[in-house]
Amino acid sequence: MKDEILDDIFEDNIYRSLEKHEKVIWDGKPQFSSSTWGRSITSLILRFSVVGLILFWLFGGITFLFLLFLILIFQKDLIKYISKYKNRYLITDQRIIFQLWDIKDVLTLNWKRDYLHNYSIPFSEINNIIIVEENKTEGVIFLAVKNPTAISFETYNLNNGEKRHQPTLEMIENVEEVGNYIRQGIQKKL
Repeated sequence: MKDEILDDIFEDNIYRSLEKHEKVIWDGKPQFSSSTWGRSITSLILRFSVVGLILFWLFGGITFLFLLFLILIFQKDLIKYISKYKNRYLITDQRIIFQLWDIKDVLTLNWKRDYLHNYSIPFSEINNIIIVEENKTEGVIFLAVKNPTAISFETYNLNNGEKRHQPTLEMIENVEEVGNYIRQGIQKKL
């Protein structure tokens, strides 16, 4: 019961983006298989340990510089891990809504902002989609938009933290089913 209340608060943030008669078709967020997540955590721990030991040896007890340097070095890893928990996607009968976490707010020390931002792409602005299955449990949906320069946000590869050149829905379970919803939206069949 307690978890349901917290989930409702989280959902309200993205659901506030809906128009009056807009209907939600699918609601989801990035999912990681245990093997992908385990390898990523091991890699992150090893990197932090090696860099941390080197910096501690070089700078001694200068904690602030150490932490700042770690944040800058591991920016891609931070994006990847926090986005896994914070990013969310809605497919409605009119568009795709992205709720994305933005590390730029943290790095600019903009502490008073809500770090989750809602963006959307109407189906009329999408030419096609490409589905890439990452493994048996999840995949990525690339959106081939008509005018990429009109997109005001960036998405990131949640496996390596690199910026995508087209908007994506990352690490989606049942990726073919979700892709079919988007195709139907493009064809105005939702």
